Amino acid sequence: MIENRQLRYFVTAARLLHITRAAEALHIAQPALTRNIHQLEEELEVALFHRVRKRISLTDAGQIFLVEAERLLQQLEESTTAAQKAARGELGRLVIGFVSTAGLVAVPKLIAAFRKRYPGPRIVLKELESEELYVALRNGIVDVGLQYGPWEEGELSVRLLEADHFVVALPHDHRFATADRVNLRDLADDLFVIPNRATGGPMTDAILEECLLAGFRPRTGHEITTTTIQTTLGLVSASIGVSLIPNALWPFSRNGVVFRPISKTNVALHLNLLWRPQNTAAVLHNFLSTVDGINTP
Repeated sequence: MIENRQLRYFVTAARLLHITRAAEALHIAQPALTRNIHQLEEELEVALFHRVRKRISLTDAGQIFLVEAERLLQQLEESTTAAQKAARGELGRLVIGFVSTAGLVAVPKLIAAFRKRYPGPRIVLKELESEELYVALRNGIVDVGLQYGPWEEGELSVRLLEADHFVVALPHDHRFATADRVNLRDLADDLFVIPNRATGGPMTDAILEECLLAGFRPRTGHEITTTTIQTTLGLVSASIGVSLIPNALWPFSRNGVVFRPISKTNVALHLNLLWRPQNTAAVLHNFLSTVDGINTP
């Protein structure tokens, strides 16, 4: 079997066309170099050098083999470098799952910060419903997830990115559209556009809790439960109902929708990073270290 050492010895001798100088360049004894080249020729069953007295030159086979040997050594060097980078998390693949509410602000900002520091890894994005995200994390399909809501350490590791609160999303012609603040209790008779439980998960629970603490249970209907924040805002803009939205999404209001502060909010929204503690991949470690210190809206 041809060894990497033999390829390096041959390439050096072929470039210098002088055994003594090649041995000096390789910092080995001349007999050792000669012996390794002979072993390589025996392995290949071809002569690589013409030998006339102390002068050597490449045979036709030697010239062809030199090109291939240099290519193989280059590939080996690149493979070694790639493996070392992968071990440091500078290469690899990171799958990020997120609910639609987190996709507007948090995901782009985190990815931009990560790419600036680690441009090598390939990032795969998966927008998922809340329950789908939990299953994907638990089964290792997703490396890290972004989700609003209260989470406790357990099967998944949790890191709080930002504490937020609700604002109310109203149609532009709503009776409270121009109010400085809205008392949530005053919306008790309005229809609410709320993510379904499978989609919203903790976000849906937080909306219901906010309304219950304000003294009412929001009026909803199967026809106005939604799966994405974009759909929610679209339905609000069509005056189908009102909704509660994380304050961080205020800059992303759309035509026909106004956001108004709530006079008294009782529920803190937590934007969290979630991952399996068993996942020790270096690329995940680097992503988590990049997140430290970032002020995610």
